[in-house]
Amino acid sequence: MAVSWELAPAEWVLLQALIERCGVQILVDHAGGSWQAARTRPRSARYFLAGWRSLPSMPTHTPTSTGPGATVVALRTARPSTTDQRVHDGLALAARLREQENA
Repeated sequence: MAVSWELAPAEWVLLQALIERCGVQILVDHAGGSWQAARTRPRSARYFLAGWRSLPSMPTHTPTSTGPGATVVALRTARPSTTDQRVHDGLALAARLREQENA
């Protein structure tokens, strides 16, 4: 997406307030959806302002950690990997077969 950012001073103030209220990522995501739904390609960031105004505020329970995985949301519980168990079973079978060959 490439648009002109020539905005009036009041629009810059509004944009700053929207960034503080919603966060940049939410604004970008919304702009992407609006861009895809537009009949003609928007030429100015002004096109997105009305939609951005209608967005809800950021949730107050945002993660405080910024480490790896801090913003990952688990959609379901992960099943444990069976690889370790399969390797263990294979090694045990190999040991039993070796014992039978040597007996």
